[in-house]
Amino acid sequence: MNNISLKYRIALIILMLEAVMVTVVLWRVETVAYDEVTSTLHTQHGIYMDLLTDLGRNALVTSEYGELQHYVDKFGKISTINSIFITDHRNVIVVSSEHDLLSKPLPTCEDDERGHWDHRNIALESGAGNLGSIHIKLSNSPIRAAHRKSIIHGISVAGLSMVVIAVAGLMIGHLIVRRLEKLNDAARKISDGHLDTQADISGSDEVAKLCQAFNVMAQKIQASMDFLHESEKSLREAQHIAHLGSWQWTVATDTVQWSEELYHINGRAPKLPPPCYAEMASCYTPESWQRLSEAVAQALQSGESYELDLEIVRPDGTTRHTAAKGEALYNAKGKVVQLQGTVQDITERKLVEEVLREREHEIAEALEFNKSILRTSSIGILTYDAAGQCIFINEAAAEIIGTDAAGLLSQNFNQIPSWEKSGMYEAALRALNTGIEQHIEVQFRTTFGKDLWVSVRFSSFLSRGEKQLLLFIYDIAPRKQAEERLTRSLREKEVLLKEVHHRVKNNMQVIISLLNLQAKGITDNTVRALFEESQNRVRSMALIHEGLYQSEDLAFIDFKEYLQRLIAGIAETQHRREVTLVVDMESLTLDVNQGVPCGLIVNELVSNSFKHAFPDGREGVIRLGIGKNSEGNNVLTVEDNGIGFPAEVDFRNTSSLGLQLVNALTGQLNGTVELLKREGTRFSITFPGRAENAS
Repeated sequence: MNNISLKYRIALIILMLEAVMVTVVLWRVETVAYDEVTSTLHTQHGIYMDLLTDLGRNALVTSEYGELQHYVDKFGKISTINSIFITDHRNVIVVSSEHDLLSKPLPTCEDDERGHWDHRNIALESGAGNLGSIHIKLSNSPIRAAHRKSIIHGISVAGLSMVVIAVAGLMIGHLIVRRLEKLNDAARKISDGHLDTQADISGSDEVAKLCQAFNVMAQKIQASMDFLHESEKSLREAQHIAHLGSWQWTVATDTVQWSEELYHINGRAPKLPPPCYAEMASCYTPESWQRLSEAVAQALQSGESYELDLEIVRPDGTTRHTAAKGEALYNAKGKVVQLQGTVQDITERKLVEEVLREREHEIAEALEFNKSILRTSSIGILTYDAAGQCIFINEAAAEIIGTDAAGLLSQNFNQIPSWEKSGMYEAALRALNTGIEQHIEVQFRTTFGKDLWVSVRFSSFLSRGEKQLLLFIYDIAPRKQAEERLTRSLREKEVLLKEVHHRVKNNMQVIISLLNLQAKGITDNTVRALFEESQNRVRSMALIHEGLYQSEDLAFIDFKEYLQRLIAGIAETQHRREVTLVVDMESLTLDVNQGVPCGLIVNELVSNSFKHAFPDGREGVIRLGIGKNSEGNNVLTVEDNGIGFPAEVDFRNTSSLGLQLVNALTGQLNGTVELLKREGTRFSITFPGRAENAS
């Protein structure tokens, strides 16, 4: 029954209703007709019987049957009467509508197919006894005729009713089915993925209300799907930024689901199915798989979550360090049916941790080395209190000065003539009073008779709330050693500076992602465009730091490569494939103080060309580059072959934030900006500064 379509169900219901109506109509018509005929016959027969009773009583008393025979013959011709018999007290027929039966005994009074008997006894009122009987055999033909007539009438009425009901039912059914088919078609389109489908059914009946509710439901589904798609996109982007993938494993079916980022972490193509649990062993090193399988077995048994640092093996043989987390999901019976979790690529973090461990080891070695220097180095170290009394001296200082430690500890620099003559006394006071380190190189004879050529550094520090003076004394050899240590320290600073550029770039990427996430929730296109412009500005600065991080020279960046990456990012946000971007320049390097303003200027001018130079999907070219003019100055050029810069707009005095930034950044470069409005728009920014050809 459930497989029968709605139109056939309606037709079946109509036929059932018609059958019931026909039965009721026929039964009712037949009953009414039969009752009417029977009532009429009874009335007529009552009149006949009353008349024959009166006549028959007199005739039986007087034996005058002639007149009675006349009436019997007359009544016998009536269609509803089959036979009439009048008998005397001996039950012998004395009067009859059938003359051949006169003077014969009354035949057996039984009903047959032609009629039925109806008789009454006629008795004299005088009490003379029974005079005889009157018998009338009625005919069934009128009843049969009435019955046939009633059937024909009933069939006619029923047939007409069936036709009327069928036509009305088919019209109503067609109307209902047609409207429901519209609703069904809309539902089928929605199930096929066309969530913007709307069913068009007007009216105020239940079907129209159902259609309205259906349309509202479809709109809500569309909104939910849009929100879901945006959420999934945001999640994918967040997972990509964090190098974090997610997974889910259904135990009963051994089916595994991976997120897109997890495919990337494992080095597998997203079009390939994820491996089942048994195949996962090939994705890890043996030691990592052993720990993971034990943790999974424990989770299946007790539901215990796990967090592990594991090493995965990609299909190309490379390995990555990951942080894996997993937890169990239960069914209604408390049984573990699924495991789910995350995998984060922490390879870079592991590398940084390894570098930090090496640095810590180096620092510890350096501290130990410094301690040994204090003990064994030729650098002399002395400490004086604020009154000038020597309170500490190492062996190297005593050796350099030419005395023992006891001899120096008894001295006060306020009373040493050689200090005043050499300028050491003045430097010591300046260091104590200002807290500024002093450095002098002097040649003098000590009070102990030794000639010295030393480099002396004076600095003050607090010890237990009191100022003290610290001296470092070393000859040329110790100073050279110190310079070498400073050189090594400089190299370490370069490593740290690279890390700073890397972290600045990462922080700017986070800002770009945050702006992107914020923009997704904004429906106002103008406000969203402002967010995208801000993202491009931050991206232009982030690319500078990324280039410096990747460059061997921390002060200069390959500006041609930078421009190519910058405009690629701008083109991706603009979604204008009909506009071609061309970087036309030789390889050139700029320092960071010039690279950042130039990158921001290019971002503003290229974005401006995208928005205004090529309206209505017009094709065009944006060309940019940097070179040198005849005077040796740098010239940054951004031009397009669009509709041209508006004549009524003064780019030096405008409310546009982008052009304001261009003017301000040009001033920061100590440069000038010129606008050429011929066959499009051409901006030229000329500025001085150092520029080197990239090797």
